[in-house]
Amino acid sequence: MQCPSCQIENTEGELFCTECGTELVVQIQQVAVAGDQTVTQAIANDTPTTPAEDPPESPPQDPAALEEFRLLTTPKVPIGVTSFGATHTGLVKENNEDATVVELVNYPNHKIAVHVTIVADGMGFEPAGEVFGQMAAHETWLGIRFLLPYEEQQRGFTKAEFWKFTNNQISCFLQAQVASANKRIRNYAKLKQLNLGECGSTIVVVVAICDLETGYIKAYGYNMGDARAAVVVGDTFTQLSKDHTIAGAPYRFLGKFDQISGEAFSWEFWAAESQVPTVWVLLYSDGLWNMLSPEQMTQACNQYKTPKRLCLALIRLAMHVTTPYGLTLGDEKVRTGDDNITLGAIKIQIKENQQ
Repeated sequence: MQCPSCQIENTEGELFCTECGTELVVQIQQVAVAGDQTVTQAIANDTPTTPAEDPPESPPQDPAALEEFRLLTTPKVPIGVTSFGATHTGLVKENNEDATVVELVNYPNHKIAVHVTIVADGMGFEPAGEVFGQMAAHETWLGIRFLLPYEEQQRGFTKAEFWKFTNNQISCFLQAQVASANKRIRNYAKLKQLNLGECGSTIVVVVAICDLETGYIKAYGYNMGDARAAVVVGDTFTQLSKDHTIAGAPYRFLGKFDQISGEAFSWEFWAAESQVPTVWVLLYSDGLWNMLSPEQMTQACNQYKTPKRLCLALIRLAMHVTTPYGLTLGDEKVRTGDDNITLGAIKIQIKENQQ
């Protein structure tokens, strides 16, 4: 082996030149292949080897850790979030058995806001439908408020800890609050000697935890019956909830059994990855979706600027539609404005695009 410094030949296997002491760095070079055997030779290399660079840090695999990793590494894009809810008796019924709750809990120290929206539809074929609707909506809201941190707790947590705590509270215990409303309805029905299993309320609830500084939203939802939740992104309408109906009538609703049997769903939004400046989350009763198609609701979302204007416009459209959407789906019983109409709207807007 030839020394790269003094050119003296050294015997194979030497680590240093016997003449000048230069280190002999050896690398293996493939020179021929014969059958299944590879023939190699050692050559001197006067270029010092450098340690391999550490591989780039890979994202964690645990969902909670991955969420925290993205919060720390994704570019911050501030957002504004507003919400509103409205309900109307409609054109036929004398009383309103629907109920809606729209609440906002702010945590300004950490720039976090929690928007809670609930739509409930009391069962109209038994007495006290309006009571069951109100009970379902408000009992669920009170339970959710109990889960959320008090405003004073902002001073006891870092922002990351506060987000993790709030997120864990809702993700783990939201269904328990719906179950509490179910128990309240069952107890009331027993007290009033109503037919258990034939009275109660459908419900859909969304709790959106919003980081206004980074532009990240994690929304948790739950529904039983035919009250729906959907998200509108540009011209795309996506239903988040799943209907529980047979022949147009809900077969799952609060008050039917001792245990709830609805379905949970979730949705997340990253402003840094959004391709549109405005996103809507809608919750609505069958009195709206039996009147208006997803395309009509999407068009309204792109036309009206505030949640209040959107809600009032959709109710107005639902009461004046010529051909109800449910009628086109084969439900011959549907007539314009024949049911209570209720909806809640959450608007998410990237601040950089606000005018």
